[in-house]
Amino acid sequence: AEEWDAFVTRLGDRNCLGLTATPERADGVGLRGLFQDITVAAHYSELIRDGYIVPARTLRPSKRLRGVAQDPVSAYLDKGEGRYGFTFCRTVEIARDTAAKYTAFGVPAACIDFESDGRQETIAGLGTRYQMLTSVYALTEGVDVPGASVCVLARGVGHQSALLQMGGRVLRSAPGKTDALFIDLPGVTWDLGLPHEDREYSLDGITRKPGSLSLRVCQQCGYT
Repeated sequence: AEEWDAFVTRLGDRNCLGLTATPERADGVGLRGLFQDITVAAHYSELIRDGYIVPARTLRPSKRLRGVAQDPVSAYLDKGEGRYGFTFCRTVEIARDTAAKYTAFGVPAACIDFESDGRQETIAGLGTRYQMLTSVYALTEGVDVPGASVCVLARGVGHQSALLQMGGRVLRSAPGKTDALFIDLPGVTWDLGLPHEDREYSLDGITRKPGSLSLRVCQQCGYT
């Protein structure tokens, strides 16, 4: 992004080391120019083999949808196996309504958004006080609840970095935890891959085959 490019430029000739879990921009622009080399410290398969993360079982519709295959609360009650974890929604209003619906159906839940008070205390209560936390983006990074093992995706995702951040919330290993459950209601994994797949990255950016650029459909008006 321009602001980060300007910042690194101001550093002059100092050596620069960049650290990220997802070295890819959504617009496909490469990072070459700021960086000369890229090193993948470990692939997902290696992290699973060494016990740092667990594999994910993914449930999804037979193809990518414009909306979602099922109401997230109904999907969790049907397929969630009583696990605790996260539900990612399209808007804050939907996330709040979904948390209320979870609670009404006997699944204690809370919504984490930009207005949430006591955010850390609420997150710390996942697995004890709460069985499900709902959010849009607020829980995608910097959240470490190793025992969480179900992620309900109830929104579209346009780029694999966002998918990996959301799915990654439930891949952490914990005592007695053998896998995670990823409930992909819009079927985005058909285009973006599974949450624990090994991936190849390049400083030259995203390389797409002609005609393979993903398209988004507005859920409100229907336009692509």
